[in-house]
Amino acid sequence: AGWHENALVHAVFSRTRFWVTFPTFVLLIVRRDAVMSVFVVGALANMVLSKMLKRLFMESRPDAALKHGLRDPGKPSSHAQSLFFFAVYPSLMQRDWRLSLLYVGLATAASWWRIAMHFHTFEQVYYGAGFGSLSALVWYVL
Repeated sequence: AGWHENALVHAVFSRTRFWVTFPTFVLLIVRRDAVMSVFVVGALANMVLSKMLKRLFMESRPDAALKHGLRDPGKPSSHAQSLFFFAVYPSLMQRDWRLSLLYVGLATAASWWRIAMHFHTFEQVYYGAGFGSLSALVWYVL
């Protein structure tokens, strides 16, 4: 069995939506400032962009993903796109390269897990990571 089949790894990476959504919600409640509000609106805009791109590309997922009930288009990976938005945007807002490395490293690991589980191809995750990073950069500049 590979590392991606480890129960703990599976438990953590299969719940990336929780690991992203819950802390964002808590920060939004705790901080209640314009910076956090702009971040959340950007994350929502990134999510809408992901849905639009999936409809544009209409690329099927790997066959193994279909066995898990994942039937929506796979390109770009919405997980990778969201994770990289959530990694790159805060990295641009602060100056500690170690935190930036941690954010991007976690996004990369979770995205790679999607490939290892055959939920996405490398290209689908690559596009998701690229669009998420680009979306974060554009949102930060605006």
